[in-house]
Amino acid sequence: MVIASLWAALAGVIAWWAGESKILDAPARQERFVAAGRPITWSTPATKEAAARVTSSGLHAVFGGLLGLFLGWVAGWARSSTGAALTAGLVGASVGALVGGGTPYLVLPIYAQYRQIHGGDLAASLVLHVSLWAGIGAAAGLALGLGVGGSFRALKAAGGGFLGALCGALIFDFLGALAFPLEETGLPTSSTARTRLLARILVGVMTALGATIAAGPIPSSVGKTDRL
Repeated sequence: MVIASLWAALAGVIAWWAGESKILDAPARQERFVAAGRPITWSTPATKEAAARVTSSGLHAVFGGLLGLFLGWVAGWARSSTGAALTAGLVGASVGALVGGGTPYLVLPIYAQYRQIHGGDLAASLVLHVSLWAGIGAAAGLALGLGVGGSFRALKAAGGGFLGALCGALIFDFLGALAFPLEETGLPTSSTARTRLLARILVGVMTALGATIAAGPIPSSVGKTDRL
């Protein structure tokens, strides 16, 4: 459990670094207008919102892929099975990246419409973050369960990863509202580097905890004790 949590935290740190480095930022498409007889080129709110969705998709794909890769690999390693580690890691990376990258396209437009009508509130923030992160947690939990072995354990671990990521989202939103009220933690991406790092680590670690608890003890193929 401790080792899985450390690897999950590392996945969060790497994903956070990718976001802070801006390497995945999508530029907003510029449109051409004529004002007072002069052509003007600028990015509209709609094109900026579309670029933000693309950026969020890339960042969540990286986070989901890394979390699935690391948890799948470490579970296979824990039972001394290189084949299971490779298979579970690859499945986790693929499913995690797919879920992480696809979810923002579904969630962010709905959130933007809600925010225009009702403004920002804690309930909307909770629903937003649970929607963005719980699927990533389920994918990573599935990878961990595949690494442990057995379809039933894989499903249990997926459920545990889902609940773990949900708990991480809840902790982040309540902690953000209480401890970082000026850092816009209710948005899809908060306004400061430290809260963005906190979100990634919280979700990653809580996913690992939920998945490992749900998966149960892992018997090693050489009779060693559980190393997760």
